[in-house]
Amino acid sequence: MCSSDLILIDSEALAQAVYLYQPIFDEASGTEIVDLLIVEMNAAAHRLRLATHIRVGALASSVFVDMHKALEAANAAWRSEGTVAYNIERHSIVGAQPIVVHYEVSTLRVGELLVQIAIDHTTVAELETAETRFRLMAEAATDGLVLLAIDPEASVPLVGYANSTARQLVPSLRVGEPVPRHLFPSFLAEIGRAHV
Repeated sequence: MCSSDLILIDSEALAQAVYLYQPIFDEASGTEIVDLLIVEMNAAAHRLRLATHIRVGALASSVFVDMHKALEAANAAWRSEGTVAYNIERHSIVGAQPIVVHYEVSTLRVGELLVQIAIDHTTVAELETAETRFRLMAEAATDGLVLLAIDPEASVPLVGYANSTARQLVPSLRVGEPVPRHLFPSFLAEIGRAHV
């Protein structure tokens, strides 16, 4: 390997949590990883929600949510089967509210150590849940609800969302299409002046 084959990544600059592990092998076989010693973590790893108990010097078996998945990924990565990814969830109660944190974890071998990268997908899951709740409430509403979006190129208001009541009241409403002019003439005129 020559120096042009090396890629240097500053793990402290990453938003993803990065952990470095020393594998601990089964004494009998010497080939099966049975635990992982955390030898280094970047700053993002120290900030992960519901994972502040994970620290340098800890054994994975004492702090991991799903040790079985972690060991499967570690052993596959150790055997050079490539990067192995899996998902975990951590559950807790904060301020009388249940909290669920979703992580995607990837494990790979680097020399005689293992690297694990954890990506927090909680915000995506929370947005999906909020959108689902909004849609359920909006569809159940007896009033017509229309959300507008401005086309940035044409400065034209578009229908971003219309609940079923709005679509029944105004069959010409089409998501992604310009708002029919006869619906909100004074409002549309005001938008037109604001975006000229």
